Amino acid sequence: MIAAAHFLALLSPGPDFFLIARTSLSAGWRVASGACLGIAAANGVFIVAAFAGTAALRPGSALFAILQLAGCAYLLYLGVLFIRHAGNHTLDMPAAGGHRTALAHPLAAWRRAAGMGFLSGILNPKNALFYASLAAMLTGPHASTGWKTVYGIWMFSVVLLWDVLVAALIGNEVVLARFARALPRLERISGIVLILLASGAVAVLLLR
Repeated sequence: MIAAAHFLALLSPGPDFFLIARTSLSAGWRVASGACLGIAAANGVFIVAAFAGTAALRPGSALFAILQLAGCAYLLYLGVLFIRHAGNHTLDMPAAGGHRTALAHPLAAWRRAAGMGFLSGILNPKNALFYASLAAMLTGPHASTGWKTVYGIWMFSVVLLWDVLVAALIGNEVVLARFARALPRLERISGIVLILLASGAVAVLLLR
């Protein structure tokens, strides 16, 4: 049940998905794999913290409220960034029989994507609440250290593999050709969704 709930949650697009999609479309899936690893690493931090019972991940605590506010601020920033730069990116469409133009500094771009991915994952309050909820579901023999280790490895691996798959499919040249014209609209929609998510979360916090 824990594994199924975790996998189904991955299927719903969120800030991490939008970041991977935008990075893969603009720089290719290899650079986007850096964002995937950063997101998986951030999820790994939450997994370890939640299973260890870290107080910062207990809903209602002061530290969790601070984490939520920081996450909302980042989501707002990311949303505004997407809307502001929508349409400014020109996808490098390969010529017939050719290949995508190589980046001048691919390793630097990969590291930058990894950093953005980690920030996107670690400042997303949804991730903190989700893993805290999953940890609370563990009872009896399934709450042992051994089972928690199995769950942690499974969750980290699934997040990484799923995100890389998304990046590879979106970054594929055939798929890229179909989505080239839709990129500005995708960025605007992504930005609006992120801003709405952050605004809704802030409203809930203020009404408590």
